[in-house]
Amino acid sequence: MQSLVTAFKYLTILGRWRESADDPAGFSNAPLWFPVVGLVIGVILAAINYLLALQVATEILSVLIVALLIVATAAMPMAGTKITFDTLPQREHGGEIYGFAAVLIVTLLKIHAINTMDDKVAANLTAAPALARWALVVLLYGYHDRCDATMRAIAANTKLWHLVLTTLATLAIPLTCSAAKLCGSAWPCRSWH
Repeated sequence: MQSLVTAFKYLTILGRWRESADDPAGFSNAPLWFPVVGLVIGVILAAINYLLALQVATEILSVLIVALLIVATAAMPMAGTKITFDTLPQREHGGEIYGFAAVLIVTLLKIHAINTMDDKVAANLTAAPALARWALVVLLYGYHDRCDATMRAIAANTKLWHLVLTTLATLAIPLTCSAAKLCGSAWPCRSWH
């Protein structure tokens, strides 16, 4: 249970109010819970989208959903994107323009994607954060030497079985929905369409 709490603290705004940045006891199995944290974020975003879809214009709702995602994650994915792109070689006058441009482009792409999803928005809003947090487990596996201090402690404890288990669990729903669609059945995905 402590690993679940650690995952929520690290991947959401809840971590902004934690007492200690380093909690080794919770790091051991935290990666197992990353997709669950993403799923919870996704369900909340899908519920907000569902509640506001008839009251708010689609374009404004798309911006609101992305803004809520940024707040829910304490903008940490955006900060990571900025840091990554700020390491690109720059001219004297460039400053940190690559990172800013990358964050702007990612944000605009998310807004546009949500705006154009139509009837599959609930499924996509639910699945996308879970898949993004699963991708983090994939990236953590074997790369602890390239992480910041807190993430390094989590990455150092990310084992192959964490990767396999999170992969199987995270991909189960999309694979089930795809198989059902191929077979002509809507059973597992009925509420998603």
